[in-house]
Amino acid sequence: MSTTELALPVTGLPKESRALVGLLTKEELAAELRCSPRQIERLQLARRIPFVKLSGRMVRYRRDAVLNALAKMETEAVCA
Repeated sequence: MSTTELALPVTGLPKESRALVGLLTKEELAAELRCSPRQIERLQLARRIPFVKLSGRMVRYRRDAVLNALAKMETEAVCA
């Protein structure tokens, strides 16, 4: 199975909806990161992860951008 087969079909979607493909809700991102939606809110409010604000209260997250931001926060263990 190639990566093109795994891609979501966007041809039948309206133009406005095509931009939303690949964006996650707070709950979806929390499930993927195995944390609470409240923790996602905290990271967003602290500007530690990137987000897309679609309207006053509608926020979405790009998986790759969030993972890159989290990778930058990663620290290595210090051996004594």
